[in-house]
Amino acid sequence: MSLSRRKVAQYAAQLIKAGESQEKVQHLLAAYIIDAKAQRSVHLLVVEIEKILADEYGHVSAHITSAYSLGDSLKKQVAHIIGAHTSLEITSSVNPDLLGGVIVETPGREFDGSVMSNIKKLKTIGS
Repeated sequence: MSLSRRKVAQYAAQLIKAGESQEKVQHLLAAYIIDAKAQRSVHLLVVEIEKILADEYGHVSAHITSAYSLGDSLKKQVAHIIGAHTSLEITSSVNPDLLGGVIVETPGREFDGSVMSNIKKLKTIGS
């Protein structure tokens, strides 16, 4: 009997919230992925785990991409915009191609407030 991706994601989310080591959770997920031959759907499994953590446990992972390095005040502003959750984990990266603004990604949602995105939108309006 094979386990569904949803059941595996629920179990992984439970382990994470229970404080299980990241290494152990990764090993269990890797074993499932190999056994189920689900290498092509790893991203879907990760998204499912993040969604369960957000919906059932109030833990949100957000990734912020910006043109410049983020300061703590901007991270706090983004946390406030995302909303009150039990816990919020923010990771960030720099992509100078954005020119300015930010892209904020959370489970199931993406906000693109980058200058580059706005320039592309203006180009399509003008065509």
